[in-house]
Amino acid sequence: REGKNHKRGSPRASPSTNWSSRNIHLCLSPLPPLSLSLCFSLFFTELVKKREADFQKMQPLDSFNAHGKFSLANQAHVERQRKRRIIIISVSSVILVTMVVAVAVGVGVSVSLHNATGIPQPSDGTTETSRAITAICQGTAYKQTCIDSLSSSASGYDTTDPKELVKLSFKVTIDHIRKAFSQSDLLKEAAKDVRAEHALESCKELMDYAVDDLKRSLNHIDTIHSGHDVDDLVNSIKIWLSGAMTYQETCLDGFENTTGDIGDRMKKLLKTANELTSNTLSIVSQISSVLNSFDFSLFRRRRLMTAKPVVGNDGFPTWVTAGKRKLLAVPTSKIVPNVVVAKDGSGDYTTINDALMVVPILQNETFVIYVKAGVYDEIVRIASNQTHVMLLGDGPTKTKITGNRNFIDGIPTFKSATF
Repeated sequence: REGKNHKRGSPRASPSTNWSSRNIHLCLSPLPPLSLSLCFSLFFTELVKKREADFQKMQPLDSFNAHGKFSLANQAHVERQRKRRIIIISVSSVILVTMVVAVAVGVGVSVSLHNATGIPQPSDGTTETSRAITAICQGTAYKQTCIDSLSSSASGYDTTDPKELVKLSFKVTIDHIRKAFSQSDLLKEAAKDVRAEHALESCKELMDYAVDDLKRSLNHIDTIHSGHDVDDLVNSIKIWLSGAMTYQETCLDGFENTTGDIGDRMKKLLKTANELTSNTLSIVSQISSVLNSFDFSLFRRRRLMTAKPVVGNDGFPTWVTAGKRKLLAVPTSKIVPNVVVAKDGSGDYTTINDALMVVPILQNETFVIYVKAGVYDEIVRIASNQTHVMLLGDGPTKTKITGNRNFIDGIPTFKSATF
């Protein structure tokens, strides 16, 4: 209690007291949430140590009676007081530190949401939804577009289910493509040349394909469960989404060499749709990690996304069904076609397009069209809803399909292909 620079009887500040007085101001200054909680934790730890040290200093004095003799009763009484004080201080410290951590976490979430969206987030029932949306949009190329579109569409109901948010991303993208699709009718009125009109027609068709691929992907999101191979399904969805992006880009390519501002106007209409499609592809690409961050148990039985498809002994990938394997393994001469196309009239139809007219829509069974030897001067188009169609010929030098469309004649490149 005495020192060179202290008067007799004046207490010297203990190290813990110096730490407390020096750092309590630091704890009260602006700090990151985790640093704030750590600061207060250290403060109360030092406080407990100080109280214990002060009490231990008092113990030898209290352990002797007035005659200077050691008293067991006094020692027991001091020990009980010591334990009681330790318990009270410890419990109080734990409760207060817990409260500080809880506040720090709340502040941290609020700060992160503010930084992510640029605006403070409300602290009502929509906070959890906003937090989930921010998390699922983290890896997207157009983060703000992702957050804004999902937040506006998610208003009115609360959900933190990543699966529902992924589905919502698909729905928002489809809505924006349909919006551009409907407005393209207005743009057609402003078209001043033939190429622009053809480009608009191609865009309608291409956006229809894009919507179909998005719908197909959306429908398969609901089929994800522990009984399916998640990786194969996610890869299929990524392929369909990539196709949707390609359709939109091909749409804009058709406006090259056109007059007026029709191409720029269509580009503006598709800007948000392109960004949303790209974002949805990014979300699906990281779907396993995102859903696992929410402890989505359905994705625990997953393989590495980089795993290569397994090829069976017959040379076909494992995703090829048994029926398709059998059909592909059979020699073409032994396959029984559904219809026959012959140029000389010896078959069911004389043109391939006529045969395609009888193909069932969205069928699950393979529809085989046998095209006999001959030169078929036609542009063959198989619609996207004509599924599982197989064409057989008599060989590359005998069965030929040809056309005479090209860009020079004013035909868009997208529609100039023969098949």
